Amino acid sequence: MNKSNANAKRNGYIGLGAMILLAGATVFGTDPLYKAIDSSVRPEIYVPGTYTGTARGYGGIVTADVTVSGKTIDSIAVNGEKETLLSMVLPGLTDSILAKQSTEVDAVSGATLSSNAIKEAVDQALARARGEEPETVPEIAEKPSSLKDGTYT
Repeated sequence: MNKSNANAKRNGYIGLGAMILLAGATVFGTDPLYKAIDSSVRPEIYVPGTYTGTARGYGGIVTADVTVSGKTIDSIAVNGEKETLLSMVLPGLTDSILAKQSTEVDAVSGATLSSNAIKEAVDQALARARGEEPETVPEIAEKPSSLKDGTYT
């Protein structure tokens, strides 16, 4: 192999390496810029304040107090007296909602009803923050105290 071919090959590798570095810098270096632009041009969708939503969970009613600014969900506080799995579900789920700024997150496996109740209560509070009137929690239907004699299908 002559010297000019070796130099051309070396220059080709150097050029390829430079292109890869520039592509990586473009992809990873612009992410903070895109996030800053997104947050600056995103319209205010919430009226700032704290709003309450309720939903039915596995063990009872779950209440979510959601604090919002004009563009973001700032904090979520959830209460549920009879919701037995709340302590297992709450930290990870509320952190996910805050990180994603949406209730479009996965439910916690093994506590789906409790997870969905938290998401529904937060959704209801966010609807109020947008000036909408959300659906309320339906009354609990009373369970029959005893079954009458007969055949059931």
